[in-house]
Amino acid sequence: IIYLFCLFFGFISHSAHLIKLNQILEQAKEEFNTPAISAAILDDETFVWQKALGFSNLETELLAQVTDVYR
Repeated sequence: IIYLFCLFFGFISHSAHLIKLNQILEQAKEEFNTPAISAAILDDETFVWQKALGFSNLETELLAQVTDVYR
């Protein structure tokens, strides 16, 4: 929550935001033990950040994309 407060009010530099968001996503992938994970941040229907990690297909080792749809 503190990080989101700092993010909202601009107390952290833009590059620091990206590093922290990537770390959060990587930690979530490990914590939930999932083969792939993706996330996005939108500002009024415009993507300002998006990232996908892992494999969308484990058999072929196809890397996850931000456009992948998960079930």
